Amino acid sequence: MTWEMWLLTLGSSVAMIGAAFYYYKKGAEAQAEYEKARETIEDVIISFNRELQGHEERLSLVSYKAEAAFSGVEELSGTLKTHGKQLEESQKSLKNIEKLKETVTSRLDEVSAKVEELGRKQGVLEEELAKIRKTVEQKPSVGPEIETVIPIRRETALAPLNKTELEVLKILAEEGEMSAPEIKTRINLSREHTARLMRKLYEAGYLERKTQRLPYIYKIKDEMLELLKKQSD
Repeated sequence: MTWEMWLLTLGSSVAMIGAAFYYYKKGAEAQAEYEKARETIEDVIISFNRELQGHEERLSLVSYKAEAAFSGVEELSGTLKTHGKQLEESQKSLKNIEKLKETVTSRLDEVSAKVEELGRKQGVLEEELAKIRKTVEQKPSVGPEIETVIPIRRETALAPLNKTELEVLKILAEEGEMSAPEIKTRINLSREHTARLMRKLYEAGYLERKTQRLPYIYKIKDEMLELLKKQSD
């Protein structure tokens, strides 16, 4: 091999090495540009995703507010319907109250008329009572605290009485007014028996009875007292 060929071969090798280095450098630069572009694109995509997510969140918030507003509108509509029904019921109640007022007014007029009529009747009754009082005042009375019964016939007054009953009359004639318990100690009978005996003599017309307090006080009638005196004489 001549030195010319050797130089040519060396030049070709150097040229090939230079070309390879050049292409390697360009490839490295292209790779770097690619990586840089890829990072930029990733940043753009991330930013876009964030913006998209923000828009989605805002849309969700708007949708939630819209649903809440729609729900509020429905609730307000229901409330308005309820108030409308209540207003109708109130109007009906007012009409009923007006009718009731008319009825009460009519009844009051009737009551006023009846009160006036009662007032007139009361005046008449007072006049009648005044007449009755005058009549009563003109008649003799036994006394406000003494109860009496219808008198019995004197000729047969003492005939139906037994020994104990006559004894009670004599005790009252001799010692004056007494209660049933006081009579009981004198005739030696039970309380119930003595009470029945005194009531019998009172109802038969032999005794008078004071009812101002309990126990009642019994007193022999004046005509019975006279009969006992005549009988003893």
